[in-house]
Amino acid sequence: MDIENKIKDLDLKVNQTRDYLENIIDIDDKFYKAICFNEKIDLENLKVLPDNEYTYFLKLGVMYFSGTYVKKDLEKAEKYFLKIADKNILVEFALGNMYLTPNFKNYNLELACKYLLPSLKCEYFDGELMYYDLCKKVNNEKYNEKFACKLLKKKIPSDPKACFIYADCLKRNIIQDDKVDIENLLKIAMDNNIENSLYEYVSYVSEKYGVDDNIINLLKKSKDIKCMFFLASIYKNDKKYFNIDEAIKLYEICASENKIEAYYELARIYLDEKYKIKDKNKAISYLKKASENGLLIAELELIKQEK
Repeated sequence: MDIENKIKDLDLKVNQTRDYLENIIDIDDKFYKAICFNEKIDLENLKVLPDNEYTYFLKLGVMYFSGTYVKKDLEKAEKYFLKIADKNILVEFALGNMYLTPNFKNYNLELACKYLLPSLKCEYFDGELMYYDLCKKVNNEKYNEKFACKLLKKKIPSDPKACFIYADCLKRNIIQDDKVDIENLLKIAMDNNIENSLYEYVSYVSEKYGVDDNIINLLKKSKDIKCMFFLASIYKNDKKYFNIDEAIKLYEICASENKIEAYYELARIYLDEKYKIKDKNKAISYLKKASENGLLIAELELIKQEK
């Protein structure tokens, strides 16, 4: 299930939570009439309110959260929900979604992480992938990729996107987990066409075992720029698969798609006599394009060539 569907699932859970909270309101004429027809009353000291403090705060929070009997007001809902959040997981879930709402005055992604976590842990909603993205955005001491990956692990190997993210975090040393096979996770992701998974798989496997025909065939099928650049580098540098003409074609495609490093690689080819196509003017032209796009190494080479 992709992120868009995860968000739809989250929205469904929000609606289910709202329905649940609305259903627990038992109609008390004095309570609701006092609120609906007297805007200036001191609600927290109103004698007609329920004796049970938890019920009182829950009712008020639900009313303002859902717009039941009163005008919807998330700030007031937040005020009452915060008083009982640790006693009701659905209230925490409601708070988490409030803090995710961009037009909410107290919009706060870290608080969203905090209050969505309990319902995620008890599997009230299937939102580990969404939570991972949320933690990446927050990226502080507590809520970060490493923390989110611990929750994400239970999704592997059944969820290809989770497999890819977990393997990628292992590759980047965000997390350590000797019990998980990175290669297998990346293959699951690749076989399910997860974005960037083919490149990550072939780069991992070729580094581990070396380049072979299977790697070449996988790269040939891909239209991904990173894969094309990788294949061009193999054609340029690997003795077994050397093909400078194919390397140039691929680098040119990559350059046309703003892969700045491709300009530099083309320049190096046209500066090197061993390829027997040396052309200093072409090389300088490519170096200028790379330099203009901020590639420092190209700028240094350009200075050297123009002396």
